[in-house]
Amino acid sequence: ISALTPEEQQIHLAIPVRQTPAPLPEDEQRKALTETTGLRYRLQGMLQAMRMRDTAPSRHGRLCPHNLHRMFVDNPKIFRSNSPVPAVNTALHLLVDTSGSMAGQPIRRARQACFAIASALKGVPGINLGVTTFPAQGETYSVTPVLEHGNPFRDAGFMFETTGSTPLTEALLWATQELCQQPEPRKILIVLTDGSPDNPVTCKQAIAEASRFVELYGLGIWDESIKKLLPDSSAIIYYLSDLSSALFNILQNTLIPRR
Repeated sequence: ISALTPEEQQIHLAIPVRQTPAPLPEDEQRKALTETTGLRYRLQGMLQAMRMRDTAPSRHGRLCPHNLHRMFVDNPKIFRSNSPVPAVNTALHLLVDTSGSMAGQPIRRARQACFAIASALKGVPGINLGVTTFPAQGETYSVTPVLEHGNPFRDAGFMFETTGSTPLTEALLWATQELCQQPEPRKILIVLTDGSPDNPVTCKQAIAEASRFVELYGLGIWDESIKKLLPDSSAIIYYLSDLSSALFNILQNTLIPRR
């Protein structure tokens, strides 16, 4: 990040610390899935519609009765042809704030939201999902990979514990680096946080740098601070029931392949 002043350049790229969160308790799993039961169906419906082929008038293909009127104006496009829709083919990464300020209801909401998102997206063709929390227990500039890209969902534990401050700058750069190593052409990073980063100045610089390589979105947990960092690409969750609409609105606009 070359635009930073010498004082602001004191940035430590987060170090991955291998810790294994426990599985989410069954009662929290049930609550998460119950509150977001419509999310999977909405995502599946959206993705199914995306996979349908577009149709357009053509000189070749299947005869289309609705196009026969074109014959009277010497327009040979009386057939209907199909054009394939590109696959989703997206690497999606969830970066979850587990700092001390997230203790209590915020971390409960965050881990349930994260579990619900992962559950809704597991098995969706073309989605390569990764999940990371920050900071790691006992480490300041660190992250904990919960679900690494390419690994099965069943290997992830979502019983996150809170600790430390909010080194979002360092975690953001690390997650961006991980996404850039994935083969998928679309790369989306969603940050879940309840407050401001340790260093808002360097964090804004990191966001500008990361945005050159990934599509960046935010979900605020019981707090609107994320709006200061990502004013045009973030939503706020006060209750788990808010997750479905907030996340769907993000994914609806990001997972649709660009033409």
